[in-house]
Amino acid sequence: MGAATAPQLEGRLDAVAGRRVYGWAWNRSAPDEPLVIEVRFDGVDAPLATVTADQPREDLAGAGIGPHAFEAEVELPPGADPARLVVVAKPPSGGAELTMRPRSETERLLEETVTPHLTRLGAELDSLRGGLGRALRDLSARMPANDAGAAEALASRLDALSDAQRTLDERVAGLEVFLMRLDGSLWSLAEEAKKRSTGTADRPLRLAVAALGGAVAVMAVLMLARVF
Repeated sequence: MGAATAPQLEGRLDAVAGRRVYGWAWNRSAPDEPLVIEVRFDGVDAPLATVTADQPREDLAGAGIGPHAFEAEVELPPGADPARLVVVAKPPSGGAELTMRPRSETERLLEETVTPHLTRLGAELDSLRGGLGRALRDLSARMPANDAGAAEALASRLDALSDAQRTLDERVAGLEVFLMRLDGSLWSLAEEAKKRSTGTADRPLRLAVAALGGAVAVMAVLMLARVF
């Protein structure tokens, strides 16, 4: 019996509005299994509320999170202080836990700057994949049955298109990993800036994040252009 795959929990507390908490969470190593979301008071183990994060969030796919992400919405009882809330995601079987945090100002700026580029790139990737698939089917249908030379040329072209599609998928996967690591690195920088001071100390980081969207888009286009 092989070893169980370690959970890879990812998620975000998007907002606390009124008596409701909004967020998303998923297990990258088991994407079809919804996570359990617990809302607790800081320092108290007993959950204030528990739900299953089973609402689809297709919009997150454009950010490289994947099509099987989930959203959780929790009803808070009267008197609950949002400042003391801790939102935790975990697999139904227990074990690993992920404490979800609200977006910092830097993360919000990053998301607003980068997401439109990623959404557009996602649409272009879908179009490219569809075009490659149609080309493969068209070439297969047109391959002459009795012309060995033409058949060999078409077979070579089919192999080239198949290789291009595999390379495209690999580059997309690499881009997703890069963006997830980038998100974690920027969060660490933002937290460090908060510890040092506020206001002007955070300004260089905020300006860097504002410029990041275009840089990420250019990098992604260059990566994908190398496929063709």
